[in-house]
Amino acid sequence: EARFANDFGLGSGSSIVPSYVVQTVDANTSECYSMAVVESGRTIWTGGNDRMLRCWDSQTLAPTHKIGDLQYAPLCLDSLGDRLVAGGPDGVCRLYHLAANRLSGTLTGHTDKITAVCLGPTHHQAITASSDRTMRVWDADNVATTRSILCPNMICDVSIADEECAAPITTECSSHYDGALRVWDLRGAGSNPVAVVSIHEPKKAVTCARWTQDRNRVISMGRDNTIRVTDARMWQQVGTPLSHDKFNLSSNVVKMGISPDSSYVACGSSSGTLFVWSLAASSPSAAVHMVPDQHHGQILHVSWLPDGRSVVSMGHDKRLCLW
Repeated sequence: EARFANDFGLGSGSSIVPSYVVQTVDANTSECYSMAVVESGRTIWTGGNDRMLRCWDSQTLAPTHKIGDLQYAPLCLDSLGDRLVAGGPDGVCRLYHLAANRLSGTLTGHTDKITAVCLGPTHHQAITASSDRTMRVWDADNVATTRSILCPNMICDVSIADEECAAPITTECSSHYDGALRVWDLRGAGSNPVAVVSIHEPKKAVTCARWTQDRNRVISMGRDNTIRVTDARMWQQVGTPLSHDKFNLSSNVVKMGISPDSSYVACGSSSGTLFVWSLAASSPSAAVHMVPDQHHGQILHVSWLPDGRSVVSMGHDKRLCLW
């Protein structure tokens, strides 16, 4: 998930719809798994089955540096400030200090592969999810779990609503294999969500959930091949699901991107086509924009850069594309 500061001066409609690719590189020597745009927007990190973390200049896709000889394949990434967290198939999350380009700590406690990671707005917080069906909230400085939640089924994604720099995480949304979103108040000690939102087709995974910049909506994408908008105050679906007869997901790890001004959502299809929908349009069918044939196969990750003028995507074909 790309998360940006609120001082880029973006108003409604300031982000643009990508229409062509300006640069392409092979992101890894084998299958790609994960991507994260740093908060400043200057660099992009990727991880894959070659057990390397690679850093790319966001304007040219030139490689800048890498962290190699890892003992794991980075399945999921998140970056905020000068921090990067990587989740591995061994159930361990590694924290990296980007300025020093070094490992700064490990988070252990999960018993199966990591499926999602999310850094909190303070320097010591993180949320992780695993195939062991647990989510953990961490004091990363002390490498300690502050809360563990057992969920009814596996978690595909986690996303936080609170991003004020001095505030701890209080509200988190998780997406699940059973087709539901679950909302958690992390200030309490209870094990039940404050809301369960079942707007996607049952038993089809919700691969991704993202809060809009104003925190009033959650955008989710599911294996029912729809994107849906939820009012985060009433926890009810808003408007008509966004879909297209050529939009299809072939993986449970596909992630979409929300533009910095929350005007658009972009995501990739199994055909390699990039789809962009307007979140403000009254007619979803008239709001779709398609750019085909830039990737070969499923586009796994899509993210806007913080200026709202460029988009980066990564696919099963190992390609990293700048739009």
